[in-house]
Amino acid sequence: MGADENGGKIMNVELCQKALRLNPELWYTVQVAARVDSSTFPLETLEQLIAATVDEGKSHAQLDGITISAENALDHFPQVFLPIVDEDDLLTKLYAAFCAGREFHHAEQRVTQHKRAVAESRS
Repeated sequence: MGADENGGKIMNVELCQKALRLNPELWYTVQVAARVDSSTFPLETLEQLIAATVDEGKSHAQLDGITISAENALDHFPQVFLPIVDEDDLLTKLYAAFCAGREFHHAEQRVTQHKRAVAESRS
């Protein structure tokens, strides 16, 4: 770690990245938020959010760990989270959307497992 101009300690970016990776939803949130230029706020529509975050000329964002498509955003980002007025708002709403998406995915898996178990018990 180095010192900032005030003589205080500055954060070790590598350590922060390691810590963020401990919580995948937060790690993805930071990666997506880092793609948005502050001059694009407010983001009024989901289409504006998608345009601000996807890889140039593509309909997806390749992150460290996952690929998020525009279709994923359309399916899973709640419209009630719009507009997004600034970076803090973006971080909060992206994180909430990723956490909700994780829970939705886990619920789908449990339903699928339950259906499979019921089908097997009837055969």
